[in-house]
Amino acid sequence: MTVRPGLFGTAWSFTAGDVTKVVCHINHNEAVGTMRKMTVRARGRRVSVETLMRGSERFEAFILENVDAGRIVTKVHGTPGERPRP
Repeated sequence: MTVRPGLFGTAWSFTAGDVTKVVCHINHNEAVGTMRKMTVRARGRRVSVETLMRGSERFEAFILENVDAGRIVTKVHGTPGERPRP
């Protein structure tokens, strides 16, 4: 997988075997619906991908299919239909 963090970041590559930790945040709220953010640590670096980013579905599918489930942590915030806190 090759990623380029940010607008001006340098592209770098990693394989599923390079991944040491994945944290997937799932945020539910009524205003915007369900938003996901996946942060992957690999080769001493970190990259985060959010739902609205181009290629996010393909990135998430690659990680979930190829990385050992023991390295993936999922954190769910809120419940579907919940209003955001003021």
